[in-house]
Amino acid sequence: DNGNIKWAKVYKTYPSYQPHFEVSRSEDNKPLWSKYYDNEGELWYELKYELGAIKEKVVYSEDGVTYHNYTNGELTSMDFTSSDNRKATKVEFDAGSQTRNVATYLDNEKVFEQELPYSEEAGTGIYKGSDVPVGNPFTSLSQSSVNIRETFFSSAQWNYSLKPADWISALRMHDEHYYFAYDYPTKYALSSDIMRNIMEQYPFVEKGAMVGGAQYTDSYIKYDNAISLRFDLKEEYEQNPELYTLKYGDEFAEKVFYGKEYMVVGVIRNVPTNSVASDKVVELFKKHVYSLLMNGTALTESELAILNKVWYEVKLFSNVGEHDNGVLITSYEQFDAIVNEVAAAENKVIKVDYRSVEYL
Repeated sequence: DNGNIKWAKVYKTYPSYQPHFEVSRSEDNKPLWSKYYDNEGELWYELKYELGAIKEKVVYSEDGVTYHNYTNGELTSMDFTSSDNRKATKVEFDAGSQTRNVATYLDNEKVFEQELPYSEEAGTGIYKGSDVPVGNPFTSLSQSSVNIRETFFSSAQWNYSLKPADWISALRMHDEHYYFAYDYPTKYALSSDIMRNIMEQYPFVEKGAMVGGAQYTDSYIKYDNAISLRFDLKEEYEQNPELYTLKYGDEFAEKVFYGKEYMVVGVIRNVPTNSVASDKVVELFKKHVYSLLMNGTALTESELAILNKVWYEVKLFSNVGEHDNGVLITSYEQFDAIVNEVAAAENKVIKVDYRSVEYL
């Protein structure tokens, strides 16, 4: 409606033509619900929103069903039940104390419970099918930090497609990597609020999009490699794989990377079908974005009158503050202030690399 998305269903053509994801949004551009599909076109996970914030996320996997529950957009618990109803896991999050409690059940009997930090740390196990962080068998080990201090920056440039994973980190990198464009976007959106928000706000682009960003990777943390403990854990796993993976997952966090990042997205919609007119609008939009992000020459009144005939916006997304849903950029001074805010913020987890338990 005048450029605002009410409903969109995106299909992919490779490896076969089938649904990829779909979104529904309110008149004031708030998310209502979204659904994501696997490579067979089956429903993979879905989200329900309330007043623009996540209320519930349900993940369907071969292993079972997981309910992610939220209060005012804040994750409060995850409840997993296996397909055969024999296994269950409940993870409760306490943002105040920055802790989470993991409890697992086998045949209705509690077999494991552990209290851990709120976010994943080195050694944390995970159910790769539903992204549920569970127990950590490496808690007795000390951790070490490895400095990286690498910076990537790219000014906004015109792209004919919009792929967030090309510009910002996927929060969780599982042992089986997702190299193909038809697979990884929805996988990363499962765990990354920034990825999901960008995909749902811009499920398609007309003519292209202005995209840029920056990332600072400060360091990563890993557990100290105690061979004796790893042998013990491998032996425990081989004796009872079902119980081990119930408690500690089928993958463990090998490295946890810290830093900060942001991505800028500029999109236009309702572009004229006439090629001459559309090219003119695109060039004016590029000039407008340069004025916002690089303090370039502003559009004249006549140029702005032309651009205002279409729908357009420029947003900045970051892992700092309230930026994960995007901040609308309306001036260079505002953009500069937000970039400085990101630069001054404390480092946060930007990526976690997982390895299969088979590597123990």
